[in-house]
Amino acid sequence: MTLIDQSALDTIIDGDSELLADLAIMFVQMLPDTDARLRLAVQSSNTKEVSLVAHQLHSRFGYFGAKPLQELARKIELSADGNDLTNIAQWCTEMRAGIETLLNELRSMTRLPLEKNED
Repeated sequence: MTLIDQSALDTIIDGDSELLADLAIMFVQMLPDTDARLRLAVQSSNTKEVSLVAHQLHSRFGYFGAKPLQELARKIELSADGNDLTNIAQWCTEMRAGIETLLNELRSMTRLPLEKNED
């Protein structure tokens, strides 16, 4: 199973492999900060920040047509909006695993290393 919906991706990038590479690089560059913000927000039960970060991720997953990750981010966002953090830690773990899958797919499509900077 692949996360990237090729037809959705084609609509966004219109066959522009350079645009795909640029989007992938920007995505990888934002990951460490975004993940840190999400972890801190969950740990401190900051539902507003959890919702905001999940909303941002939902949009970024959309760049690649990664609908399963979009749905997961949306579920996190809606749960946080409802002040329910019950399942969010588990969903974040699932999302991180999905992000690794997405990165692998992007690596194969762009031929870029796309290594996360864990600083």
